[in-house]
Amino acid sequence: MLSVLAKPRCGLTISLLAASLALLLTNITAAAETNSLTIAIGASYTHISGVTGAVGDAFTLQEFSVQDGQLVAVGQLSFSLCILGVDPKNCLASVEQSIELPITDITGTCEQVQITLGSIDVLDPSLPDYTVHLSPAVFEFAVQPASRRQLRSLLCAVARRSTTRAPLHSIRPQLNQLIGLLH
Repeated sequence: MLSVLAKPRCGLTISLLAASLALLLTNITAAAETNSLTIAIGASYTHISGVTGAVGDAFTLQEFSVQDGQLVAVGQLSFSLCILGVDPKNCLASVEQSIELPITDITGTCEQVQITLGSIDVLDPSLPDYTVHLSPAVFEFAVQPASRRQLRSLLCAVARRSTTRAPLHSIRPQLNQLIGLLH
C-alpha cells in the first residue's frame, strides 16, 4: 500500500513515495488486463482540522447486490494513510472494511465489459476524525485468448442488457456468475 507522509523530511522520502505511486499505477493496468477482482481506487482523506492527503487503497470485489433499488459492488476495502503528528517511520494506519460501492455505469461488448464504480465518502470507527473520499473506478473484464466460452457468453449477456433501458440491477445475476468464473 502507498502511504503518504504528513510532512516529508527528506528527498529520499519523496523519492520512495514517487516510486510507490508508479508501482500502484502499474498495478491498476495489470488488474484491468487480467480480469482481477481487486483494483486500486484513487482516494484522499480529510481530517476534521481540514488537513488533506492521499490514500493508497484497494477494493476486492466479492459480489453484486441491490441496495434500495441501486446496483452495488460489495467487497472489502483496504486502505492506508498517515496519521498527523506521528513519526513518519510509524505513521501508517491500515484499515480493512466491508463496503458497498454504487455502480454508475456498465458498458461493453461480447469481448469486454466495463463496470464503473461511483465515488463515495467512507467513515471508519477506528479513525473517527478522518473521512476517506473514494474516486470513481472501473473494473474491466475481457475475453482472453484462453478464456472459456462461458465467459464470452456472460460478457455478451451483460453487454446486451446494459444497452437496453432495463435497470442496471437487472444484470446482477449475470455479474455474480462472472465473479464465480473468475474466482
